[in-house]
Amino acid sequence: MRYQPRLSRCIDPTIGARGGRVIPVLLEGITSSEILDYLDDRRLAGQIDAFYSIDAMVHVTLQHMITYLLTAAVCLRKGGMVLLTIPNATSDKGFATLLTDAKRCYSEQSDPTRPRFEWLCPELVTGVFARLGFKTQFVLPFGGSMSEYRDLHIAATLTDLSQVQRFRNAIASHE
Repeated sequence: MRYQPRLSRCIDPTIGARGGRVIPVLLEGITSSEILDYLDDRRLAGQIDAFYSIDAMVHVTLQHMITYLLTAAVCLRKGGMVLLTIPNATSDKGFATLLTDAKRCYSEQSDPTRPRFEWLCPELVTGVFARLGFKTQFVLPFGGSMSEYRDLHIAATLTDLSQVQRFRNAIASHE
């Protein structure tokens, strides 16, 4: 896989500074195992320190996001982390945004090209991450309380590797 040339000019200095440990990859979105296959080809599954996604998973359904989370559970080392942001429908700011966007979003729901938020809540996030073997922490980057933030800022640590093969089978393109 490759990433766009304009992006490469921005990222290459960072990669060099990290000794090649940061690998940007353009996802094609064709198979559920594309990240896993990429890492398997390089014998990196189970050795990754972190997966991160800031302001991207806010636009992805939970059904789609589970592929990324399963991949993280398979490819991270024990103690590895998932760092991501997702919109919180139960926070004051999240709920206010739901109300503000109700009319506009309803009329746009049949247009898949329109950007949208895919709202979750802390209880759902904690429950799904726990079933995947992660211990979840919510981070408050600017202090205050979770109700003040539109998004959940998540730092989840992989603690249980007992279901790695089951998760691998759920997304693998081949047996």
